[in-house]
Amino acid sequence: MLIIDAPGAAVVTTSEVKKDLPGTFKLAKERRIYVTADGQPIGGIVGMATMQLLEEFLPDLELFALASSRLAAIRAGEDALLDEDDFRARAEARFAANESGR
Repeated sequence: MLIIDAPGAAVVTTSEVKKDLPGTFKLAKERRIYVTADGQPIGGIVGMATMQLLEEFLPDLELFALASSRLAAIRAGEDALLDEDDFRARAEARFAANESGR
């Protein structure tokens, strides 16, 4: 059984989405929708306001992930600290690689 502990969220099956796609998108304007198949989550549908927020904050999340992995490597003694310029250059190169891969 899938339990979503997210206020304002809804859970629908792929069959329900297929049966009422317009209704699903209407619901997505008000709630985040978790889509399931065989009782397992397989994706989600969000309204445009939420999508715009995701697009706005995605670069910050990518930078956070990069910084977190570097910090873990430094703490483990697998890497050394970088100065600010080197860090920004590596981060920009990684973002550019991610953008070209999309």
